[in-house]
Amino acid sequence: MATDIRKVETFVKKKQKRCSIRSRLILLFLLVSLVPTSIIGTFSYICTRGNVIKQASKYSIDMLTQTVANIQLKLAEFESISLRLFINKDFNSALSGYTKAKGSAVALKQKSIEDYFNEYMISNKDIFAFMFICDSDINKSICITKDYYKDFSHLSQHFKETNSYRSIVVAAGGIVWSNTLKLNRNHFLVLGRSMKDITSGEFLGILAIVVDEDKLDQLANLSLYNQLNISLSNPERFSFIIDNKGGIISSPFKEDIVKNISFIM
Repeated sequence: MATDIRKVETFVKKKQKRCSIRSRLILLFLLVSLVPTSIIGTFSYICTRGNVIKQASKYSIDMLTQTVANIQLKLAEFESISLRLFINKDFNSALSGYTKAKGSAVALKQKSIEDYFNEYMISNKDIFAFMFICDSDINKSICITKDYYKDFSHLSQHFKETNSYRSIVVAAGGIVWSNTLKLNRNHFLVLGRSMKDITSGEFLGILAIVVDEDKLDQLANLSLYNQLNISLSNPERFSFIIDNKGGIISSPFKEDIVKNISFIM
């Protein structure tokens, strides 16, 4: 009986030893198989993650570059219209005649200038208004606008008091973009240049093209406004336009316009 028990114990020990060796071999096999796989997987993840970040950054830069190009193209359209009026001899002659007109001739000559403005407003839907600020007689200032005529008429009567007017005069015919102006809860940009009589060189006044700030905001934030459900409570990303001094001239958040970027940051 004792001999049989010893035989069983010996058999169990041999069995346990074989199982131990087998377990070690299986564990070793797993380590040999999994470690390289893990290393390769980790390396692949790091490389893939780097490529994704690189592609995302490239896409963001490309999108930003395209946005800037679109805005520059739109601004160039307004500047081109201003230039065409600036070098148009007939328009210059009409302005000169209007500033000197008296009596019943005033209304007729004013109508000819308004026709020029209306023609360009029809061809370019993004122009919100035209203004001519007459230097010799402020009451002869002309304003053609899509809306808020009363507000723009008041602006034309007091535009000579602004820093924008002085900057335009100093530019001596060069294009000047004014700071953003707020009228009737909307914000507007004014492209202005001084006008002189081609023949005599006499200063006639200021020609101004008015652009709704919202038009630039829509270009700068095209991807944001193209969303089905627009929410400005916490957007993932948005763009704003600043001037050379850091002042915000266009933004989805209208309360931030005219503030300095350093204040927002």
